[in-house]
Amino acid sequence: MPCRRSSARRRGGSCRCCLIAESGAGRKALALGAVAVLLGRLNLYGLAVAGEQGVRDVLQNFLADFDITLGSSGRASVKELDRSMLQRAQV
Repeated sequence: MPCRRSSARRRGGSCRCCLIAESGAGRKALALGAVAVLLGRLNLYGLAVAGEQGVRDVLQNFLADFDITLGSSGRASVKELDRSMLQRAQV
């Protein structure tokens, strides 16, 4: 997900890019600096099951789940997410 450091060095600056991730990796992407999370498949599932109300339900459930995740991590807002929340998986 992070942009390539070699290309940032060639431009003479730090690694800056606009990262937008699909919802499956959304929380991790936000902690790495993403500016948005896409909810494509989730909305399609809601639409297929219950039409417009299904999409509304999906969005409400996603926001509620995200709010619980923020609270359980000790963060109050998305602005407080950073790399310190991530741990490298032990394989």
